Amino acid sequence: MPEIPYHKAHEPCIKAVAIALDAAGIGVGSWFADANDPRDGCIVLSEHDEDDDELCAAWDEEKGWFYGIGPESGEIQIIWWICDDVLPEPADVVADIQRCVAGDYSQATLDHGYYRDFEDEDDGFEELLRAYAGSSDA
Repeated sequence: MPEIPYHKAHEPCIKAVAIALDAAGIGVGSWFADANDPRDGCIVLSEHDEDDDELCAAWDEEKGWFYGIGPESGEIQIIWWICDDVLPEPADVVADIQRCVAGDYSQATLDHGYYRDFEDEDDGFEELLRAYAGSSDA
């Protein structure tokens, strides 16, 4: 497994979800991983909603994934938390995003979970996160 610095360890995870979205036919306009603590990232979908607002999926290392809608290059205004884990499989993230894009929020919630504290060094999270760096898709 390649050595990857702490502040970049989440990039392969976000990239793996972006690749999985694209493979599922959901266009990805752009994506980024923010190195500030707690680490997070965002995938902006190429598709917009009927009001021409951007659609996105974002991840936070404490709260997991959410699907959001907001004005282009503006602040996300509506957020639905998806998946039931801080590091779900990319296919699970894609399935929840597909439902949300189709207008089905039955598997989403307006309240976020809190899965871990980013300062916890002994919870095994780093090993799970770094496994994405060794995957062939990341």
